[in-house]
Amino acid sequence: MRVAALAVARILNRPVQPVAVHEWGHEVQDELGTLDRTSERPYLRALELQADCFAGLFTRSQRDAGRIDAPAVDDARSFFASAGDPSPKTRSHGTGPQRVAWFNAGYRSDDLAVCDAVFKKEHALPRLPPQ
Repeated sequence: MRVAALAVARILNRPVQPVAVHEWGHEVQDELGTLDRTSERPYLRALELQADCFAGLFTRSQRDAGRIDAPAVDDARSFFASAGDPSPKTRSHGTGPQRVAWFNAGYRSDDLAVCDAVFKKEHALPRLPPQ
């Protein structure tokens, strides 16, 4: 796990749980071989949004197991909303609404395939999942 990301979250007084599960999402991508696809910016954004979706899957499993409560899930959504890029054309993590939408897609699902949908758009540009 990327320890630096967790340290930054603590320094910025941000919730550590959503940062940790997002970084866990990247570990899942590494295990699946997804991280090796390309380094082009649109694809990079799709990788980040997929990590948010995996974060939603993991958060749901922890909620169902009673390890976290509803306020922790709300905190995660708030984090992703506030940690988005200001515009779809800037940086690489996606906008706040995109990040929340993909977190929610994972949270509402029980299937890794839902998170793979981020790559099904032309040129691997991210799209918002149906709500």
